[in-house]
Amino acid sequence: GFERMSVLPKCANLRDIDFLVDAYGYNFDLSKLPDDFDPVKLAQAASKSRWLKDASRRYATAAPYLLPIALASLIAVTVMKLR
Repeated sequence: GFERMSVLPKCANLRDIDFLVDAYGYNFDLSKLPDDFDPVKLAQAASKSRWLKDASRRYATAAPYLLPIALASLIAVTVMKLR
């Protein structure tokens, strides 16, 4: 895992905090990773997972409105063609 390597005392000015806070530097020993570790595949999998969650959430939010909007559009197009 990660190992704390350094501390920079009172160096970070964070929003909504009225005083300076410490910052920490970490190190990860890459030699401990398995030989078949592929960071690109890991990043792609995480990206797809986030995309699917976002798409699913957006669909769940919009789903109740999809049928009424489609019907209203169909009726509007039909009315315009009849004129």
